[in-house]
Amino acid sequence: MFQQLNVPGVALLTTNAVVFETYPLILHRSRRGRANALRFLDVMERNVLRVVRLTAAEERAATTLVRTHADKSYSLCDAASFAVMKRLRVRAAVALDEEFRSYGQFRGAAVGSVEPRHGIRPGHVDCPRNSTAAMHHFTVDVEEYFQVSALEPYVSRGSWDGFESRVRLGVARLIELLDRHRARGTFFVLGWVAERQAAMVREIAGQGHEIASHGWDHRRVTEQTPEQFRESVRRTRLALEDLAGRPVIGFRAPSFSIVPGREWALEILGEEGYRYDSSLFPIRRPGYGFPSAGRDPYWLNGARAANGKSGGMFEVPPATIRWMGQNLPAGGGAYFRLFPYALVRRAFKDAERRGVAATFYVHPWELDPEQPRLSGLPWTTQVRHYGGLARTVPRLERLLAEFRFAPICEHPELTTHAR
Repeated sequence: MFQQLNVPGVALLTTNAVVFETYPLILHRSRRGRANALRFLDVMERNVLRVVRLTAAEERAATTLVRTHADKSYSLCDAASFAVMKRLRVRAAVALDEEFRSYGQFRGAAVGSVEPRHGIRPGHVDCPRNSTAAMHHFTVDVEEYFQVSALEPYVSRGSWDGFESRVRLGVARLIELLDRHRARGTFFVLGWVAERQAAMVREIAGQGHEIASHGWDHRRVTEQTPEQFRESVRRTRLALEDLAGRPVIGFRAPSFSIVPGREWALEILGEEGYRYDSSLFPIRRPGYGFPSAGRDPYWLNGARAANGKSGGMFEVPPATIRWMGQNLPAGGGAYFRLFPYALVRRAFKDAERRGVAATFYVHPWELDPEQPRLSGLPWTTQVRHYGGLARTVPRLERLLAEFRFAPICEHPELTTHAR
């Protein structure tokens, strides 16, 4: 792919094949002059254009589009162009080719002379997305690096204010990544963090992302009484709504700590105005997990509306894969950093085959390899917390390029069955 450099605000996207065909037309020479055409391309690349190489994910996306789209005149060059446009954040394009198409939305005749279809503004077409693919959920647990549950034995809550705050750094990197890939997510924010980083919360909301609750001080549900839990989720919701200027309807327990025996927490969430939960991790492991929970988003107790009852709660579990009859975690966190990327990719592809959304989660500190290191930690804790931090951003780039993401609050079940 080539992109023109010398016209501010304007980019010409084309392919080497198109340039190859154009060369002899410009110079009125035979199309058989392959050697001269290749030299022409080399000069253009070094002096006028820069080459943008297709990624493997873009090649797959373009091939899938051509294979599955109803308009069989849609070319691979067109599909590849839109894949690159998405990465380069090209929001609109003019048509120079009679056969240029974008999901059948318009047919281009020439610049400034485009036949509009389906309400598209004349002369422009939005960079398309594959409407047949599932819309997954990208979620962020917004907490500081020193608030992780694994560090609780070594860092007391009373000492938190003495640590350097770095949460804004990770959040800024996440916002930039999501914006570049035209994705939006759900940010589960600690009340403790929101109280100290109000501008950050407003910025997240202002960028079009959903603000949801992660509780007040990262205390696990298993360490709270029902009364303490109610106070935590109520206080956090009110604080976040004041900052975001919109209702907060989602909750995720720290460390997915709504486990068997703590189902009362779901009742309280419904009574406190929450509409969905993302805490029931359907796996079996020490510390957390709800093995009998469903793998795909579902209404608890099968009910869609029951104000003040757990049956009115929509559950959105993190992604898992099935292996030898067991659910294995594949939704993010250390599993994303320490295990092969193929694990998460398989979970998302499996979800798409089932026609459901997969849910991914990450923490701001996972994008911060330079964070201060705590000394005296067991080696297992060190590996779990610090292992693979340098891999997070490259893998997020790949994930965001390959799959589509929207906030949990836009899940069809929640928008269709609004209270």
